[in-house]
Amino acid sequence: LETDKKKKEAEAKKAEEDKEKAAELAKAKANPSRMWVQIATGSNKAGLGTTVRNVRTKAPKAMGSLAGWYAPVRATNRILVGPVKGAGEAKTLVNALAKEGVQANLWTSDAGEEVFRIGK
Repeated sequence: LETDKKKKEAEAKKAEEDKEKAAELAKAKANPSRMWVQIATGSNKAGLGTTVRNVRTKAPKAMGSLAGWYAPVRATNRILVGPVKGAGEAKTLVNALAKEGVQANLWTSDAGEEVFRIGK
């Protein structure tokens, strides 16, 4: 009787672990690791779009038609543009933004990490 109880507990634990793994895989598939260019940070979500517009005004050629995105990090948000196709494209964008007075850097989201479109 005790053995049956332990066996059922072990099966329930395994089923829960399998469920968690499946959820993680689904999240990673929905949000693959991608490269972005971080143009700022901001804690006020309502102001993220304004920040992107300000950067677009300051560096219209570099920004082109890139959309603004954000990724929560601790008590603030990374303000991003992209995703970009690779490190070379990211570096070109970072350099183009720098020429127009905008500090930016490459940032890669982890698989499963949600990145949200600004204004959606």
